[in-house]
Amino acid sequence: MKNLFSVPMVRMFGIAALVAVIGFSMVACDDDPGGDPNPGGGTLAFELITEEDAVLQRETVDTYRVSKGTVTSGAVVIPATHNDKAVTSIASEGFRYPRSENITSVTIPNSVTYIGDLAFANCQSLTSVTFQGTIADFGYNAFGDSDLIEKYIAGGPGTYTSTNGTEFLSVWTKQ
Repeated sequence: MKNLFSVPMVRMFGIAALVAVIGFSMVACDDDPGGDPNPGGGTLAFELITEEDAVLQRETVDTYRVSKGTVTSGAVVIPATHNDKAVTSIASEGFRYPRSENITSVTIPNSVTYIGDLAFANCQSLTSVTFQGTIADFGYNAFGDSDLIEKYIAGGPGTYTSTNGTEFLSVWTKQ
């Protein structure tokens, strides 16, 4: 009886399958290299902003834009710097989808000056947002249909809380 693995085609598929399994397990174990750890688990994703990437001149070239990366729950702390460059914006829809509904709080450093369109829309569990500095510009519905932007514009930096996240018509209060 002939050994099945001596047939070249079967041997090639066996090796390819083994390489695929090893490659997948390496990716699955790698928790977004280059991201920063967060108290809620996972890592944030950072994108270096180039002239071509700057959104309508609202973003600063040669700085970073942040999004949720592998973070899906808990407290999110956005760092002021990444790779020795400032983090100056939060990506449009950066924390919106998928599986962001369990993010409970976010701390935004004073280096962030722009928050993109729908950045935190649909974050139903988001009940605390701390602005450490001045946000110069907000994109469309950056915090969903809540009144958080209006409260921040009136009250400035600080911590704002709500009992129902960025859900439709949620009400935020400065602490």
